[in-house]
Amino acid sequence: ARRPGTGGRWRACAALSRLLRGLAARQPVVILLDDLQWADAESARQFERVFGGPDAPAVLFVGAFRREDGGSGGFVGAVLAPALPAERESAGAGAGGESTARHGFTRLIELGPLEPGAATALARMLLREQGVPATYELCRKLATDTRGIPFLMTELVQQVKRPRRSSAFVRSSTGAIALATAIRARVAALPAGARRLLAVLCVANAPLALRPALSAAKLPIDEHIALTLLCRTRLARSRGGRPIETLEPYHERVRESVLLALSPDERRELAAEIALAAGGCSA
Repeated sequence: ARRPGTGGRWRACAALSRLLRGLAARQPVVILLDDLQWADAESARQFERVFGGPDAPAVLFVGAFRREDGGSGGFVGAVLAPALPAERESAGAGAGGESTARHGFTRLIELGPLEPGAATALARMLLREQGVPATYELCRKLATDTRGIPFLMTELVQQVKRPRRSSAFVRSSTGAIALATAIRARVAALPAGARRLLAVLCVANAPLALRPALSAAKLPIDEHIALTLLCRTRLARSRGGRPIETLEPYHERVRESVLLALSPDERRELAAEIALAAGGCSA
């Protein structure tokens, strides 16, 4: 049965489906959506309304989501879980140990770190976009120091985009310091509330529930600006779709960089606030 108050949404979905069918009849249509782990179960029902059934538009839909959230419910659990069978096809030594799974017209491709050649090519492209001479030595070092992780490479390119810094980076033995500096510079530019919330997440050392995270950061429980900013800038990430269940730093390098900038007293203070908030929220 249709849920009360959803008539307008169903009509909008039907209209979108008709529009896509019309476009697909004239030319190929590709739809790309990232971060599907944040979409909720209601979005899954609307997705089925648009793309399900015998009259579904003939389009290529590409959706990206974090694998660790694949079975956590929400959109991913409702729409994509049937495409994650226990038996999987191995693609061998593909890019990042790629593997695929097929279910009907759905194909799952797992993306790991880039191979050295692909990572070097990405570094060359990012450097050229920043107007930095993409020397072979610099590209290879970026690929090596970031271990083929695009997020880390983007951060590090921002740090070495000045000629003097890029030459010093090539001569250095490690890019860890440069990467930590780049991340800390972005953190320093955040509003105070967002900085404190990120510090709380980094000190927690484990995914933290939304309510105690905001409480420990001394932010209102309905605060969305700091949370949205951290997720949008890829300094933090959420799990559980909507409503959000837990928060954590986007990458372990983010955690390490933030912790290095905190004094022991600041860490102890935040740890106490986290313990107090967790106890109060569970009471």
